[in-house]
This record gives sequence, structure tokens and C-alpha cells, in this order.
Amino acid sequence: MNRLARLSKNKQMLYIAMIFIVLNIITIFFFELIEFRLVRLLSSITALLYFHFYISYKNRIIYSIFIMLVCSDVSMVFYEHYLGLITYTLWSIAIYLTLSISALRKIQWRRVTSLDYIVFILVFLFNIYILEFTVSDIRELFETRLAYYLIKMTGYTGLISCLLSAFLNATRLSFRTAYFMYALFGLIFSDFVAMLAFYYKIEPKLFFLIDRAAYLFALFFLVRHAYMAYLQKEAAKAVAILKKSSQDSISL
Repeated sequence: MNRLARLSKNKQMLYIAMIFIVLNIITIFFFELIEFRLVRLLSSITALLYFHFYISYKNRIIYSIFIMLVCSDVSMVFYEHYLGLITYTLWSIAIYLTLSISALRKIQWRRVTSLDYIVFILVFLFNIYILEFTVSDIRELFETRLAYYLIKMTGYTGLISCLLSAFLNATRLSFRTAYFMYALFGLIFSDFVAMLAFYYKIEPKLFFLIDRAAYLFALFFLVRHAYMAYLQKEAAKAVAILKKSSQDSISL
């Protein structure tokens, strides 16, 4: 029965994801940018509601992430306005910092190998170089220095969170940590590609499509991460109940 229920939940997540993929493809090719952003906001709200009503896992960190994603998407609707840009970057930084702290607390540093350090840090430094080059190249397009530095800080915090999630997955390898890492990679890649599309104007429709695909990918795996956490919690409860019942029977 539990297996059937789990399969049903997995199908629900997949069907919802497919609906929003199609919806986003339609809006990017047949509507304006404002509608495209509103659909992203709708996607985030749907993920939050699904998490709240269909995954009975009351985790404050995951709740806060979903709520901050909704808030950042509200800001994105007004991204052309200075206040919209500033608030969007601030929410993004808050999201990446929260995820970084969550990952940092769970990493088992003693299990990180020398090869892990070399590979992950080299990839991290390469991405820092790409970020510096890209943001510096479009520096003149930002209205103020504050906007420029907030964009850079968003990139830095995002890359740090990805690095920490990679260490977490390497030391606590499981579906749950893998989904956490995939979600982070999707979020930072979405932000980077959206920046290229918006400021460089390079094939904006194609790049916005890649941006949205990465964002939906991140949402999907964030929900999957929450669901796996819920299943682990339920399994731990079941084990505790079995232990208690066995102890009671022995005492009798």
C-alpha cells in the first residue's frame, strides 16, 4: 500500500512538472516577458502549495526556501524597475545563504577526500572566473554600483551553496542529498542564463527557455528532496514504534 502511495505521489510531481514545462514553452513563444515571469511566479506558488498540502513534512528551512522563491519571483515581475532588481537579488542571496547554512551543518568533513577537494574547488574557481568575466563585461548596464555588487554577490553565494551541496552529497550520498544538489545547480544555472538573456540579448527566447527549464528542474528536485526527507522521517517513526512495541511485549 505504501509503495503504491509513493508511486502515485511521484507521478503527481511528474505530471505537474510536465504541465508547467508546456505552459512555459507556450508563454515564451507567444506572449510577452511579463507573462513569462508571471508563469514562473505561478510555478513557484504551485510548488509551495503542493509542498504544504501534499507533503506532510513541516520543515522550517524548506518552507522558508519556497516562500523566499515566491517573494523573489514577485520581485522579478518588476525587474526593470530599480527596486525590483534590488529586492530580487536580496531574496536570491537570502535563498542561497539559507541553503548554504543548511548544507554546511550536515557535511561530514572527515569523509571528504583529497580528490573531492581538488575537483570541487577547481570547478568552483572556474565558475568564479566565468562569473567575474561576465558581470564585469556588462557592468555599465547596471544603474548603480549597488546593483552591480548585489548581482555579483548573488553569483558568489549561489556558487558557494553549490560547492557546499557537492561536499554534502559526497559525504552523505543518498537520493535526498543528490536532489538537494540538483536543486541548487538548477537555481544558479537558471540565474546565470537569465542574466545572459536579459543583458546580453543573445538569442533571448532560447536562453529564457533554458533559464526556465533549469528553474523548473530546480523546483522539481527541491520538492523531491522534501518528499525524501518526509519518507525518511516516517521510516524513523515506524522503527521507533516497532522498538517501543517490542520492548513493551518483552516487559509483559
